[in-house]
Amino acid sequence: VSVSTQSTGMQIRNAELEEKEFETEQLRLKVDQLQAQLSMTENELQKSRKKCKRLHLELSESRYKEEQDTEDLDRMVKKVEKKLERSEARAAEAEAELARTRSQLTTCETDRVSWEISQSADSAERLVKQMCNGIEDLRRIAASLASKNNR
Repeated sequence: VSVSTQSTGMQIRNAELEEKEFETEQLRLKVDQLQAQLSMTENELQKSRKKCKRLHLELSESRYKEEQDTEDLDRMVKKVEKKLERSEARAAEAEAELARTRSQLTTCETDRVSWEISQSADSAERLVKQMCNGIEDLRRIAASLASKNNR
């Protein structure tokens, strides 16, 4: 095996490794992006839950006061109930978005791990083939030397 053939093989291998590293970094960036999105969605959900708790408390207080002044407090209760419905709807949307983001994150992580395993297996397979070829080359050289030695 000539030095230039070995050098070309190493250059090809290095280029393949650089390409794999780039693809891995792209997957990591996507994971980071999805994790940031997940964090923002969780924060929005937490805000919506706090608002729902506060609105539930307001609703309870409004119902208590309703016994004292039915007409005025009846209007307030309706407003609070509408706010509560909107907040609960937003909370449900945030929970759905959170579930979608978690699913995307899980899929992305699974794809990245599968890809890395596949790449590692491919690299190992190529390395074994190169080693086998090297062994065959060494056997031919040994046979050639043996035949020259026998002459």
